[in-house]
Amino acid sequence: MLGEKALQYRRQGYNCSQCIVKAAEQVYKLPVSRQVLQACQGINAGLGVGELCVLLLAGVMVFGLLFDELTTKKMRIRLLTAFSEKYPGMNCTSLLARRKAGDMACEGLIGEVADMMERIIAEENQTRR
Repeated sequence: MLGEKALQYRRQGYNCSQCIVKAAEQVYKLPVSRQVLQACQGINAGLGVGELCVLLLAGVMVFGLLFDELTTKKMRIRLLTAFSEKYPGMNCTSLLARRKAGDMACEGLIGEVADMMERIIAEENQTRR
């Protein structure tokens, strides 16, 4: 569900980080301000220099909106671990090069990271019951 929503926002022209935040806003009923989305304007394309995939950064931001600091930090590790198990790095440029080689598309990454987040959030909510 989160992945589908994120891809819908991508098709509407939102950047990677905005897609994740907008989808989480809708799915988890988060009170995301206009300023948060404006802040996401500057965190796309590997922070503008092709470095860290900002999907991960946006994911951690969402965790922070949903949970306390300690839980967010634990969830961050889970997300980074899940991503590292599936992809050969977190560098936007390297991931983009693989996309150009036909191995994956940014849209696919958006959906997959959102799905990873959704699973991690569900697991965390389950442990809280």
